[in-house]
Amino acid sequence: MMAVRELTDSINSVSVIAGRRRKRAGFGKGVSMKLFTYGIDIGFRHCDPAGIVFYPRYFEMMNDAIEIFFRDVVKWPFSQMHAVDRRGIPAVSINLNFAAPGRLGDRLDWQMRVIRLGKSSAVIGHQAKIGDVDVLSGDTTIVHTDLDRMSALVWTDDVRTVLAHYCDDGEGTDMPLIDIQPEGWKAPKGYANGMMGTGRLLLVGGQIGWTADQRFEAHDFIGQMTQALRNILDIVEAAGGTAQDIARLTWYVTDKKEYLAHQREVGAAYRTVMGYHFPAMTMVVVSALVEDEARVEIEATAILQDEARKTGGD
Repeated sequence: MMAVRELTDSINSVSVIAGRRRKRAGFGKGVSMKLFTYGIDIGFRHCDPAGIVFYPRYFEMMNDAIEIFFRDVVKWPFSQMHAVDRRGIPAVSINLNFAAPGRLGDRLDWQMRVIRLGKSSAVIGHQAKIGDVDVLSGDTTIVHTDLDRMSALVWTDDVRTVLAHYCDDGEGTDMPLIDIQPEGWKAPKGYANGMMGTGRLLLVGGQIGWTADQRFEAHDFIGQMTQALRNILDIVEAAGGTAQDIARLTWYVTDKKEYLAHQREVGAAYRTVMGYHFPAMTMVVVSALVEDEARVEIEATAILQDEARKTGGD
């Protein structure tokens, strides 16, 4: 139900999604992990007339780093990926935080790691420095895509193995959530069969479609579902997490036919809150909920990573 729409090639253009607050995807001091590093000499083409890097050029650098990573590390160059295999890895969201300017003649050290690895997506963390000075940090969400059908595809085993190598080194750091999919199983649509990760466990009680002051502003399924998901995300963010930390959602609905009749709208509404993050999910049809006006109730389990790793702090 969560089909990818209007995907944009990640190397030729980008879409920047602002909105709900997100944490800076930097690399914590003292955290051991596998990194991909890429050096960039800042040239005239990167700069404005004052000799300072024009900020849209950083998005181009980000995409260049991803292309080089897939060419040199994954061994899947875009020429093969796009033209022969008819696959792509378009960016569906980008988040960048700027800390200091880059100038003509500077050497920019770009580092990347995999923050989260999904069955068909990956969140790539970026950090760039000039010497010991932080210049920027952020993340890109890419989705493995069939370019002919414009639909998401499960990562192949060889690509997933390489991405997982840059996700966590197993030396005592929290492991970002990874989808678990048994070999040979048909890929689920809009959810994961299993999620694995380490960190602080957050249990979110069932949320219904009312506002913070416990008023129902929506009386339809889609409106209440959207509000319930926002309530869950508010709780996760209050604990220091993001949507990417949610490992499981359990849905309780009172009308199965209403849900099935609006799956396209359900998918669109879900993505407005959770983006392209699809954890393990269960849906249960119940005869009624405690609040008579409620049409859906959703509970969640989140696994929050260490704050230093997520924010780049000590």
